Amino acid sequence: MHCDLVDMLQCPSCGGTLFWQVQRVERHQILEGEARCTNCSATYPVKDGIGIFLTPDLPREDLWEAVDSHLTRFLKERPDIEEKLLGSPLQSLSPADQHFRGMVLAERGLYREAEEAFAQASVGIYTDEYRRGSRAQIDFVIHRLKHRFLGGEGLVVDLASGMCTLVDAILKETSGIRTVISDFSPRVLRRQKAYYRWCGLADRTEFLAFDVRKMPFKNNSISALTTYVGLQNIQDGANETVKEVARVLSGELLAVCLFHPEHDVETRECLRSYGLEEFAFEASALDALSRAGLDARVENAIAVRALPTPKSRLIEGAGIDAFPLKETVLEWCTVVVKRKQ
Repeated sequence: MHCDLVDMLQCPSCGGTLFWQVQRVERHQILEGEARCTNCSATYPVKDGIGIFLTPDLPREDLWEAVDSHLTRFLKERPDIEEKLLGSPLQSLSPADQHFRGMVLAERGLYREAEEAFAQASVGIYTDEYRRGSRAQIDFVIHRLKHRFLGGEGLVVDLASGMCTLVDAILKETSGIRTVISDFSPRVLRRQKAYYRWCGLADRTEFLAFDVRKMPFKNNSISALTTYVGLQNIQDGANETVKEVARVLSGELLAVCLFHPEHDVETRECLRSYGLEEFAFEASALDALSRAGLDARVENAIAVRALPTPKSRLIEGAGIDAFPLKETVLEWCTVVVKRKQ
C-alpha cells in the first residue's frame, strides 16, 4: 500500500488514530508493517503490501472464496475431473466448466490462458444484451471518472472489488488513475495483486482488506468511490454499509447495480433468505441510501433479458450464479450517490 494512504486511514473498530510501525518500504510502498490503534489497541498488519483492516466482530461469508476453495479441494480429490477440466479443448467444455477452468488457471498464475477461458465462458453464461448492459455501465463509470480527473491523475477506492471487473477496465482504459482494490478476503487480494504485477499495472494499484460495513477511512476522506455489483453482494449489511458510505464520502460514489423486478416475489423471498434483498431492488436500495443522508439517482438504466446461468457438466451441482432463478428482465444501471446538500 502506498505511503500516502496512511493519512486517510483510521481504526475501523473505534475510529481511533493509528500509530504506524513500518518495517519495509520500497518506492513509497509499505510492504511490511503494522498499525496500532492508540485508543482501543487493535492491530492491523501490512503483509506483502496488502493492508489488512478486518475487525473480528462481523460475520462474513465470502461466496466466491467458498466456491474457489471447494473447487480446489474437489480437484485434489478427483484428479480425473481435473484432467478433463484442464486438458480438454476449451470449446468442448460447458460454459460453467470454462469459467471454472479460468478460476483454476488464474489461481496458478496462468493468466493469459485464464483470460481466454473467462472470455469464452462469458459468451455462453450470459445473454448478449446482458453483457452489453454490463459493458455500458463500465463505459459510463470510466467516462465520469475521466471527467472528474481532468488532469488524468486521481485516486479511486473500489468497494468489494471481488474479481475486479470494473477495476480492470479503469486501469486498462485510463492512464493515471490509481485504484484502491478492496475485499474482505486477503486471499482474493493476493491473487489480484499477482495478476496486476503480471499486467504491469502494479504501480497504480493499492490493496486493502476491509469490510465495507466498517471501513478504515477517516470521515469525508474519499472523493471517488466505485463498486461493481459490490453493494448487492453484502449479506445482511445494507444499513451499516450505507452509513459507512455516507461517513467516508466527500465526493461521489458510482455504484454499478443489477436490479431485479420489484414484482418477482419468488426471487425476493430467495434473496431475503441470503440476506441480500435490500440492494437487489431499486426502490429499497434508493430508500436505504436516502435514509443515510445520501442523494442517489439512477443513471444509464438498461433493461436486459437474463437467463439462469448453466451448471457444470463435470462437477455435479456446481454453478456460477444462484440468480436469476428463471428467465427474466433485469436492469443494469449506475447509481450515482452524493451527500445531500
